[in-house]
Amino acid sequence: MGKRRAVPGHDRPPLDPIFGSRPRIVVPQFLSWRFVRPHTVLKSASASRALSKRDPVNRTFGNVYEDEERARAYATLQFPGTYYLAFRDLPALIRRYNHGSPALDFGCGTGRSTRFLRNLGLSVVGADISQAMLDQARALDPSGEYHLIRDNIAGEFAPGSFDIILAAFTFDNMPTEAKADALSALRTLLASDGCLLLVVSSPAIYVNEWASFSTRDFPENRHACDGDRVRIIMLDVPDHRPVEDVFCTDALYRRLFESAGLRVLDVQSPLATGKEATRWISETRTAAWTIYVLGSVDPNDVTQSTGEMSPCGPAGRLKARRDWRGQL
Repeated sequence: MGKRRAVPGHDRPPLDPIFGSRPRIVVPQFLSWRFVRPHTVLKSASASRALSKRDPVNRTFGNVYEDEERARAYATLQFPGTYYLAFRDLPALIRRYNHGSPALDFGCGTGRSTRFLRNLGLSVVGADISQAMLDQARALDPSGEYHLIRDNIAGEFAPGSFDIILAAFTFDNMPTEAKADALSALRTLLASDGCLLLVVSSPAIYVNEWASFSTRDFPENRHACDGDRVRIIMLDVPDHRPVEDVFCTDALYRRLFESAGLRVLDVQSPLATGKEATRWISETRTAAWTIYVLGSVDPNDVTQSTGEMSPCGPAGRLKARRDWRGQL
């Protein structure tokens, strides 16, 4: 999230009222081949091989931020470049759909999005499974509230505790089963009239060039189906070795939402206006991100399944592939 280096020809990021000041441009001093984009790992920590086997989310992944030095490097990163567009429209969406103050930042990492929510006037708790990341969050924000997820997130808080839940890039590297488990858990924590905001990578991010990312070396991304690994290179850090996400189409996300008892209230695909100081590549015509605003399904509203083909079968995978290719 918000990583940028001084690249020749790239203008400084704009001063913007959403963030209050111009984001700092910081190049982390320590990077390794497992240093992954924040939106690839539960927005900083999508899982931990060392945590409870009872939690399907935790047992599915290895936490690349267990290393304290990596966590310190991650703590310096901010919101510029292509990531700016992921956060630009969130304040307006929160004002429109939020009906209370208690908020959860699911996969808070070092707390950037937690502080973002608090600056909007929300009473927010940041939650993550990485102790190293939370140590950095607390060092940067001693007055903030940060919670270590030791087991399934649904068991960490009382049901219906939050009027708003943000998961920014948290789902991008989760396999489908883990996505389903996490959505069901967050549905449990959501107040009856609350909203869940998911910021995810759009399929288009893996087949275009961006101010902050490159995919030209991975033509196989164009043939990806739901659940496939896709690769992308970050341009905002010195280490340009590829990182991986798990491909997920809009069609599959919507099926997962329905299965978890969530309904889609709004969908945004943020584009750059062209007036920003950043030199955009694809951002003015193609959205790198998708923002889903979700609410709980009314238990009294009995609806029928759409009856569409399963995305797991060959026909469903073909349909999903054709659908997302419309974004090229």
